[in-house]
Amino acid sequence: MNSKTKIDKVPLNTYKNRVTSLVIMIVGLACLLVSIIASINLGAADLSYRDVYNALFQFDEDNPAHTIIRQLRFPRAIAAVCVGAALAVSGAIMQGMTRNPLADPSILGVTAGSSFFIAIALVVMPGITYLGLMMFSFAGAGLGAALVFGITSYSRGGITPVKLALAGSAIASLLSSLSTAVGIKFNISKDISYWFAGGVSSVQPQHVLFTLPFIVVGILVALVLSRSISILSLGEEVAKGLGQNTGIVKLIGMIAVLL
Repeated sequence: MNSKTKIDKVPLNTYKNRVTSLVIMIVGLACLLVSIIASINLGAADLSYRDVYNALFQFDEDNPAHTIIRQLRFPRAIAAVCVGAALAVSGAIMQGMTRNPLADPSILGVTAGSSFFIAIALVVMPGITYLGLMMFSFAGAGLGAALVFGITSYSRGGITPVKLALAGSAIASLLSSLSTAVGIKFNISKDISYWFAGGVSSVQPQHVLFTLPFIVVGILVALVLSRSISILSLGEEVAKGLGQNTGIVKLIGMIAVLL
């Protein structure tokens, strides 16, 4: 009788967990939608919610309020949502791959590599466009991650979470120091600090359109990889025992983080 009761409780608990997850997701999406609308409506210019609706669905290029919403506030709001989603997903992947609940993309040297390449681009090509800097940022992120994985993969015992964290910290410190040195040497510290701090104040519609496909692809890859990452978080030996190719999972996970 007791064993039967335990078996019956498993599906019930699973059902409750799914319902709870669904409720949390719906409430979260509702809060996100309210936040987007509020961020578009609130600002230096006094705009109404009707202006927001008309600007999005009945755009009039001769109306200054519509121009403010479509060209400034709406792209910034969408960019903030996309960046937040990308950081959350990449952080979750890193936490699963490294089995470190405090892990984030910087542990792979992604952030430091991106900043270093931006510093180099500002020195070599002072007139580089915003989109050009974004391409350099992608390349630098890839270099940083490749260095971290390269160092750990050639060490004795292969890739482990501890080695990954140590190598990531070392590479991040090295590239951050080089970025600071470049900024001081060529007097571009102010420009570099803008990219270090981050922000969406200068985002334009074309910037969102350029980056959105990368973010969408990265999130989709992460969703496909979610089960494998969950298994990998139990330990590399356990994952291998369950027939998982941990090297491929880590490689694809790294690509998703870069995107």
